[in-house]
Amino acid sequence: MSTKESKLITLTLCCVGFSAILTFAIIEVALRFYFSIHNDFDIEMWKYSIKLKTPTEDSRLHKHVAGTQARLMGVDVQINSHELRGSDHEYKKPADTFRILALGDSFTFGWGVAEDSIFLSLLEKKLKQSDLFPESHNLEIINMGIGNYNTRQELAAFELEGRKYSPDVVLLCFYVNDAEAPQLMRMNWFESSSYAYAFLMARLRRLRFYFGSSLNYREYYVSTLVGEAWKDYSAVLEQTVNSIRTSGAEPIVILLPDLRNMEANEFSAIYSKIQSFLVDRDTLVLNLEGKLKERPSNVYWVAPDDPHPNALAHREMSDLMFEFLAKNRFGRNHAH
Repeated sequence: MSTKESKLITLTLCCVGFSAILTFAIIEVALRFYFSIHNDFDIEMWKYSIKLKTPTEDSRLHKHVAGTQARLMGVDVQINSHELRGSDHEYKKPADTFRILALGDSFTFGWGVAEDSIFLSLLEKKLKQSDLFPESHNLEIINMGIGNYNTRQELAAFELEGRKYSPDVVLLCFYVNDAEAPQLMRMNWFESSSYAYAFLMARLRRLRFYFGSSLNYREYYVSTLVGEAWKDYSAVLEQTVNSIRTSGAEPIVILLPDLRNMEANEFSAIYSKIQSFLVDRDTLVLNLEGKLKERPSNVYWVAPDDPHPNALAHREMSDLMFEFLAKNRFGRNHAH
């Protein structure tokens, strides 16, 4: 090969490389601009991970970063000094205070809704305005919901952090994906910086799910709660309830509804099985599957591509929770 040919090949490769980098840069800038004015569920979840969450020394968990804030799905989200969403609460419970702590995932966290519209915020307001508590007593609800958590992680978080708050009641908020394997976040600089990379990976994950699996989403989630998988999960669920009890708190389990196809009540059998399992262990359970008002499913969604509960769904869920707790918990017995 002559020197001239070698220089030509080198120049060609440099031009190709430069063109590729320039193309990627243009795509990156275009996606950043587009997603600055449009909400996309996958990108917003990615932003949540890189802006508000971080891995922990405990390999089972990730956590929120104290004092951070971000605008996600059109809603301002702030994380307090205790790495939770909502008002700050000291670990030491004040005198004459009844404290409720909630464990859960992105539903409990309040994904896509303002802080004052989360079902826990609404429930706290309703309980304070009711006559269920003496005026001399204060009520606090602490939201320990963290996106992408499952029950096993919620148990670990409760034992590491939740117990420190000395709650009187713990609401364990179950959703149908809570038996899935943990979704651990480990991203390098490029993965946590590039919109183009995040967009591409999100679309590839969707393609793998739709074309790489013989199961649809209903069959997939049911498969995590039957057979040997059910034995494993039910053991974790029982361990969680027992851990709450040994802390001195009363466990109450809230089965949060799946909103993708409410008309079909696709998970009613699974939810009934979990409810029976817990009732047999003397645990109060509120099953919200199929309990929201009869409206089209997407009326309750945060966005057309995001079936997380919106403010309307949170309001209806809080109403049902208040009625349930007033009748079965606070109407029956009050800790103070």
